[in-house]
Amino acid sequence: HGALVPPLSSLQGGDLFEFSHRVFAGGLGLLTLALAALLRVKEKRPWLRWLGLIAVLGVAVQAILGGQVVIRLLHYWLPVIHACFAQIVFGAAVGIAMFTNKWWVSEQPQLEDSGTPPIHSLAILNAAAIYVQVILGAGFRHKEIPIWPHMAGAMLVLGMVIWTAVALRKRFAQSRELSRARILLHSIFGAQFLLGLAAYWSRLTTADAPQPMPVMVTLTVIHTAGSARKRSCRYNAAASDYRMSTARSTELTLSARANGYVALTKPDVSFLVLMTTAAGYYMGARGPVGWLHMLHAVFGTMLIAAGTAALNHYIERQSDRYMRRTALRPLPSGVLQPREALIFGVALAIAGAVDLYAAAGALASGLGVATCLSYLLAYTPLKKRTVWATFVGAFPGAIPPMIGWVAATGSLDRGAWLLFGILFLWQFPHFHAISWMYREDYARAGIMMLPVVDREGTRTFRQIILYAVALVGMSLLPAILGLAGVMYFFGALVISTALVQVCLWAASNKTNARAKWLMHATVVHIPLLLGLMVYDKLPR
Repeated sequence: HGALVPPLSSLQGGDLFEFSHRVFAGGLGLLTLALAALLRVKEKRPWLRWLGLIAVLGVAVQAILGGQVVIRLLHYWLPVIHACFAQIVFGAAVGIAMFTNKWWVSEQPQLEDSGTPPIHSLAILNAAAIYVQVILGAGFRHKEIPIWPHMAGAMLVLGMVIWTAVALRKRFAQSRELSRARILLHSIFGAQFLLGLAAYWSRLTTADAPQPMPVMVTLTVIHTAGSARKRSCRYNAAASDYRMSTARSTELTLSARANGYVALTKPDVSFLVLMTTAAGYYMGARGPVGWLHMLHAVFGTMLIAAGTAALNHYIERQSDRYMRRTALRPLPSGVLQPREALIFGVALAIAGAVDLYAAAGALASGLGVATCLSYLLAYTPLKKRTVWATFVGAFPGAIPPMIGWVAATGSLDRGAWLLFGILFLWQFPHFHAISWMYREDYARAGIMMLPVVDREGTRTFRQIILYAVALVGMSLLPAILGLAGVMYFFGALVISTALVQVCLWAASNKTNARAKWLMHATVVHIPLLLGLMVYDKLPR
């Protein structure tokens, strides 16, 4: 407006946002200069002084990019580059804050990481996947590239998050700090997923408006802000430096109890329920998808799943004491009392059933209740009596996509049963691989998983291969029966055949390491398959 500091009365709408952005950018530049100067004077670590200089240069580059965005009137990919480079500057600032914190500088418990791949490598892969997702989201927002690369990226990040969370839980269950990081990572991703759906829904429903509507702007900004996530872990690989701090050594705090309640819901399983229920709804929807209705149905299903998980903790609290991987769960460790878990689980399950009834009707709610009861009253007690418990447990495990389908259509037709069949067969390679890795744990607790009685692994890996082969055929049926297109057919063929190859490779040398890679392969397989199905859905 021809002035260095224009009158605020002359700034309206986008102009006010633009000017406020520049004011904050100027303040950020001054603060970053002061930070770099302090690091130069007081910091003894050379690499940290260099990080301060990088932050200053980053702010300068951002200023130049921002100016070019305005001068060139948003041409080319400048807005995308400007948005994505901001994440680097933010990461440098957060890194400096963390590395100069007393918690970081002082002596902390060091954790031995003997797993493959190392947590450090997984953290780098997570950061890379998330940053690629930021770039894809910025491209969709600013340059109108299709939504599907961003959706595919979300599925990739989901697989990486689950992979990393499982590794953290298995290797560092005793570390309260890493347990909190794992739960925080789950929570952030879940919030991002829901915000992304809501932002896209708001964009579709306000597409004809002459100006961006407040709801669309608000949801998009919150979703973008959530993409700036930071995780770090410290460990020492030398066994002689191995030290662990436990919750029993300090007084239980409100934070520890809150984390205990979150752990009762088994976030890993809850995210699988979220993903499969949403996929079932999307595939069942005819015409435009009712995004808010879908979110409501998914939320109700997740409440039931979380309540079921908490009640499972309550029922198996004695068995969990005998297994290394479960001994530090909230009930065996004493963080929570059994009565608290029981009340919490019942409340969540009832709330989920009521919410699902309000959102999707009696049939969807009935399926949710059936899932809860069959898991708790059939699968859980059978685990100590017969190896067929896994087969029985696969039924409630495959129902969530059916709930999503029923919520969208109001009926159970062949599409719902196809999704049920895919998830039903997928569970056997997944859970048999986990059972093989922890067969000694299960044996100590008296749980009759197949690898406990099949010490050589012949029956276990035969079932893994047979169910994986059956999954290939089941995965192709959605395309054959007209639910998905040709791209899905060939993609599902490649993805499912690759899983069979991993199963054969694991069976050729039945080690825990290969079983772990098989488990990782199944974790990646299901989001890829469902994501491809959603992308190539045929109109109905």
